[in-house]
Amino acid sequence: MLYLSCPRCGLTVLPSADWLTVDHCPRCLARRRARVPMAASPAPGEGRASAPEILGPTARSHVADGEV
Repeated sequence: MLYLSCPRCGLTVLPSADWLTVDHCPRCLARRRARVPMAASPAPGEGRASAPEILGPTARSHVADGEV
């Protein structure tokens, strides 16, 4: 089976059946409202762009040490 990878965000999925393949990246559709076609690759992570994308701060990055 082939992995499906998004070249924009790096999401990689392995469909359990051929009919479950997706044409566009669900993460990019949900977060950026962008239709990015998924690329087939024999191993996970091979469809990702060469330079890592810089993402915004994580949800917990603003919490000071010791706070929950």
